[in-house]
Amino acid sequence: MNKLISTLMLLSLVACNSGGGGGSSSSTQSENYADTKKDEVGSDSDKPANSVETDRLLIVPKRKVELEADFSNFTEFRDNINRYEVVFEVKSGDFSNATLECRKMIYDRTDSTVFGRFKDNSSEATVDLTVLENDPNEVNYKCSATDNGVLLDAVEFKIPKSYVIRGQKTLQAAINATEISTLVLDKGAELSTNGEDINLKVDELISNDGKVVTYHAENITKTFENRPGASGGVIDLTVNKGIGAITFELRGMNGGAQTRVPEKNPALTPFNPAKNGTCHPSGEYRKTDTRCMGKPGDKGAIGLQGFKGMPGGNSGILNLKTISEQNLNISIVHFPGKGAIGGNGGKGGVGGPGGKGNYIRYYVPSPHDNCRSMTCSQKLLQSIQGIWVTHQFQDGPIGPEGDVGPIGPTGDDGVINESTVTFQDEKMSFIVDKNWKNF
Repeated sequence: MNKLISTLMLLSLVACNSGGGGGSSSSTQSENYADTKKDEVGSDSDKPANSVETDRLLIVPKRKVELEADFSNFTEFRDNINRYEVVFEVKSGDFSNATLECRKMIYDRTDSTVFGRFKDNSSEATVDLTVLENDPNEVNYKCSATDNGVLLDAVEFKIPKSYVIRGQKTLQAAINATEISTLVLDKGAELSTNGEDINLKVDELISNDGKVVTYHAENITKTFENRPGASGGVIDLTVNKGIGAITFELRGMNGGAQTRVPEKNPALTPFNPAKNGTCHPSGEYRKTDTRCMGKPGDKGAIGLQGFKGMPGGNSGILNLKTISEQNLNISIVHFPGKGAIGGNGGKGGVGGPGGKGNYIRYYVPSPHDNCRSMTCSQKLLQSIQGIWVTHQFQDGPIGPEGDVGPIGPTGDDGVINESTVTFQDEKMSFIVDKNWKNF
């Protein structure tokens, strides 16, 4: 849906005028220009839309470089966009050899006064004015025409600053205003809203395949730990006239890393009698018989599942309205934020109690000692009979700790919010809930 643009509005001028001979003056807007003067400079419909006038002068600012429709001189236009040639056309009176002085009404240490001159029998004079990058959104100029110290006419008017976006910039840092005259997006430029709600009115939008984004792509993973991804916010953008190709990337932030871990599983593993020693109290066993020892307790319960990952942010909303005929190719793409992976599981529970060791009675033979201190027959008898003793085998150790719990579920991805695109001149409006373009 390519829309033709008939003209590009250069700028809006607000004028406070004065005029008249002998230094006296009266303020007059172009629409109130006296009928008796119309024959000298043409009808109101013939005057440039951005002109300012007094009783004696018609002032027409125009850019030094106008943009070609095919963008063939875009670089020259971009680099000179805030340079103006202001033409002062005589409507009445004699301004021959008069001096024209224009001063930028910004009170700093910068001398920004420029001069011009009406030549002999000339009906006009020109001055070149430049709006600087650090100037305010609108720059007020005061111009006066004098002849040998005598004030012939004076006028005040404003020239709005045009904004050029190159590379990556945030809207808040690049544009300190809610209404601007001209916004130019250089090729590959990205103007980011940083997820904030934006309400911006632009008289003239010129995009050489630039972008307006909610977040720069490389920043979407910078969400703080344990926080959901931020949504892209709301962009309310009203454009009077536009030309070129522009892409809107509505992007949500990814969810922050889930670093919280559940507490250790408090569940207790019960005693398991099967872990006891298996020796019978009346049996005959050796002291080292492992069957009589208690066995390790059962393994503890598995840990609690990790917490769910933090959700990603929604794409954000674009409410775009164009007022007059357009030649603006619009693309809208969506990148909802991704949910973060789940957090780590908690530690497993403590192991169960170990089994009980057996209490047994076992036989110890008596050694021979060469029959000293008793008859050999007595010693021999004792050796044959031996000695019966008892022994308590050790209990089994506590069972091993349970396994760490499973990782938590991945967080939910953000969703695509509904946006609107309205072409007021064509009385058309679209609800956009997927990737979309008008060409």
